[in-house]
Amino acid sequence: MKKMFEKVASAVLAAALGMTLTAGVAFAQDPVTVEIPVTVSISSTYKPSTAESMQVILEAVDADSPMPEGSTDGAYSVTISGEGSATLGAITYTTPGIYNYTVHQAAGSNSRGTYDSTVYQVKVQITNDKSGNLIASVVSHVDGMDEKPADIAFTNSYTRSSGGGSSHSGGSSSGGSSSSGSTAGSNSGPGVSSSDSGSSSGDPGTSGELTPIGGDPGILGALPQTGTLWWMVPILAVVGILLFAAGFSKSQRQED
Repeated sequence: MKKMFEKVASAVLAAALGMTLTAGVAFAQDPVTVEIPVTVSISSTYKPSTAESMQVILEAVDADSPMPEGSTDGAYSVTISGEGSATLGAITYTTPGIYNYTVHQAAGSNSRGTYDSTVYQVKVQITNDKSGNLIASVVSHVDGMDEKPADIAFTNSYTRSSGGGSSHSGGSSSGGSSSSGSTAGSNSGPGVSSSDSGSSSGDPGTSGELTPIGGDPGILGALPQTGTLWWMVPILAVVGILLFAAGFSKSQRQED
C-alpha cells in the first residue's frame, strides 16, 4: 500500500510541476498599446477666417475598458484646429478580451456651421499569438450602416453669410491639430479630458499587430485565447508518465 501511495504521489507531483511551468508562461505577457487615429475635414468651399477648435471624444462603453492616460470619468478627447488628423491617446492593454468604445465629435459653435454627428462604435480585441504575446485588432462600425468605415473621420461644412463676409478658401485654413490648452466655444462637455495633440499623420505608433479600422469583421467573432502554450502539455505529460513508470519499476524490483 505504501509503495502504491509513492507511485501516485510521484505522478501528482509531476502534473503539479507541469501546471506550474505552464501557468508561469501564461502570465509572462508584455502589454500592448493601441492608438486610434481620427480625422476632421471641411467639405465646403467657404471656410471661417478663424479656424474652429473641434473636439473628438473617446468614451468607454464598459467600466473595465482601459483608457488613455489623462482620461476623466471614462472620457478622453483631442482638439483639432479647423481640419486635420490626430490620435486618441495611447491605450495600454494587459489582458486578453474585447473592449468597447464610442468616438464622436462635439458640435462647434459657428452659427453657419453644419457639424458631423456620426457616432462610431469601436471594438478593440486583445488576444495571444502562438508565442503567448498579446496582439491587438481594431474594428469600427456605425449603427445603421451596412459597410464598415475605412477610418474614423468627421466632415463639417460652412455656408457663406448673405452679406459675403470674409472667408478663406482652399486648404489654407487647415490648422492641423491644436496645441492650445483650451477649446473655443462650448465644445467640451463635463467630465471630458482634452488632449492638445500636435498634427499627426501616418503610423499612429501602435505596438503589436493591429488590424486597420474597417478590417475583417469576422475577427470579433473569435474568442480571446487564454495565453496557455499548449505545446508544452504533451512534454509534461510524457515526463509524468516516465516518473510513474520509474516508480513502478523500482517497486517491482524491491518486491522481487
